[in-house]
Amino acid sequence: MKRVKQLVLLFVIGILLLPTLVKASSFEVDENMYVEIDDTLWYVFTRNNIADNEELEKLNITYEYMNNFFERNHAYLDAVLLYKNTNDVLELSVRRVAAGGATNSSNYSDEEFLDIIKENLTNKNENPSVVEIYERNGYKYAYAEYVDQGYYIMDYYVIINGYSYTISTQKAKAFDADDKAKIKAIIDSISFNVDTSMKEPSKGGTGEIVKKALIGGLIGGAIGGVSALIISATKKKKVNNMNYNQNQYNNMNGYNNNYYSNGNTGYNNNGNYYNNNNYYNNNNNNNRY
Repeated sequence: MKRVKQLVLLFVIGILLLPTLVKASSFEVDENMYVEIDDTLWYVFTRNNIADNEELEKLNITYEYMNNFFERNHAYLDAVLLYKNTNDVLELSVRRVAAGGATNSSNYSDEEFLDIIKENLTNKNENPSVVEIYERNGYKYAYAEYVDQGYYIMDYYVIINGYSYTISTQKAKAFDADDKAKIKAIIDSISFNVDTSMKEPSKGGTGEIVKKALIGGLIGGAIGGVSALIISATKKKKVNNMNYNQNQYNNMNGYNNNYYSNGNTGYNNNGNYYNNNNYYNNNNNNNRY
C-alpha cells in the first residue's frame, strides 16, 4: 500500500512539474507573414476574419468600425488582451506599406537601420527611450520604445519582400515585464515567406533607400484602435452603473444589478464575468472574456 502511495505521489509531482503549454494559433497576416498568438488570451482580428465574427460582437464592435480601422491605418492584424484587475488593455497591431524600394532589412547594416529609425522618430517628436536591433529567425527588426498621445508604445520594424512592416503595441500605462515577455513571444513566433529572388536597388546610397523605405513604414505611433474604444466603453459603463445603482451601494465596493458581484474587480454581467486573477473570460477558459 505504501508503494502505491509513493507511485501516486511521484505521478502527481511529475504532472505538476510538466511545462505549461502555450495554446497558440497561427494567423495569416498577409501573403508574406504568419504569426502565432494565444487566442485563449487574446482577441485576434485580421482583414479575413472580421465578417460575422462573434468576438467582435462580444466587444460591441461593428464590422464597419473594424474594417475602417484596418483600411485607415494600413493594418492587417489587430489583437487585444484585457486585464481584469486593472481594466488595462494591451493592443498589438501589424501594419504594412510599400517599402519605397528596399526589399529586406537584413541586407542593411545595424547602424544604418538604427540611424534612420532614430531620425524619423525624433523628427516626429516621439523621442524614443530605446532604439535597438533585434534579430530573430533570420529577420532583422529595429525595436523602439516611446510615448505618443498618452500611450506607451513598443514598435518592431522590419522590411520583407519590399514591404515595411510595423508591429506596434500600445498601452495606456507603462509596460511591465509580463507585457514585454508576451509581446516578445509573439515577435519570436513570426515567420515570413521570403522571396529570395528580390534584389536591393543598385542605384543610390543605401542610406537614402532605407530612409525612404522607413518614412513610409513608420506609420504614426498611437493609433487608438480597439483599445481606445474598449476603454471609452468601460468608462461609460462605470458611469451608467454608478448612476443607476446609486441607492443600492452595498459597502462591498460594487453594485448588485448588472453590477460588480462580490467586491472584487470583476463584473457579473449575464454570465460574462471575470473567472481568475488576470484576464477577462468569455468562454470559461479562465483567461479572458
